[in-house]
Amino acid sequence: MNLDYLCEFAVLAKHCNFSAAAEELNLSQSSLSKHIRSLEDDIGYPLFERTTRRISLTEIGRLLLPYAERLYETAEEINGAVKRFKSQSDSNVRIFSIPVMAYYNLTGDMALFRKQNPDIKLTVSECESCHIMKRLAEGDCDLAFIRRMASEDDAGAEVIYIFEENLTAVMNRSHPLADKKQTSLSALAGENFLFLDKETLFYDYCLTLCNKAGFTPNVVYTGRRPENLVDLAAKGIGVALLTRRQAEYCDNDAVVCIDIVPAVKSFVSLIRMKNRALPEAARRFWNYMKKKYGGRNISADVKQVSNQ
Repeated sequence: MNLDYLCEFAVLAKHCNFSAAAEELNLSQSSLSKHIRSLEDDIGYPLFERTTRRISLTEIGRLLLPYAERLYETAEEINGAVKRFKSQSDSNVRIFSIPVMAYYNLTGDMALFRKQNPDIKLTVSECESCHIMKRLAEGDCDLAFIRRMASEDDAGAEVIYIFEENLTAVMNRSHPLADKKQTSLSALAGENFLFLDKETLFYDYCLTLCNKAGFTPNVVYTGRRPENLVDLAAKGIGVALLTRRQAEYCDNDAVVCIDIVPAVKSFVSLIRMKNRALPEAARRFWNYMKKKYGGRNISADVKQVSNQ
């Protein structure tokens, strides 16, 4: 028994007129007539008494009508729920982001976009960069704000460059190197180090850089919040390896930021997968950010820095 045909039966019973029922159902009269006859064949009884002027329900038709009406109402409720869900989904942009959005005014960008596009909802979840690409590739989000290092490959992704910055050594103003503008990592070999958490992109990257500089760093603290590393550096506990923006955003006068040379660059970007079409709302946010930041492709910067 075709449930769609039962719903059509309920509409026809309401009108007792094929023309009016077909119009409501957006069907041709001939298609509706075929569906009702098919339903009657399945049931084994006629549902309507037909004359040249009118139709009326048979006894079995009156018996089945309450069930068909409830089925029709349920189908309408289901269609309504699906439409509401689709409407909400189409107007919602799912974004994963590195935890330090405010440092790069990403929060300001999103707030201005929402003001200009009140019909669109931005759902943002914080996640470390080392996990974001996997979640993006699996379709858990539409777009992602991510930090990428110069040596990383963005194959399969389209990138909008937002911010470029250097790695710095953050230390107490009384440190012997505090009056320098630049320092090599090897010059810090005997220091106690303050690193971001092992779950972050920076931990492994800084560890690798130190190893390449010829030493294994003595990491005395790891944490997720840059301000804690800066505060510990200010108290002389160790030297923190952070980007300049991360350190300066903490606004601690007791520390100085010394650029690491050769320059170690990282890039804060908005990223999407090339092989996945964006929903309309996500596409509008992407174009908004592309217009603001010029649509510059990060790959050229990565290539240039990687070859230094």
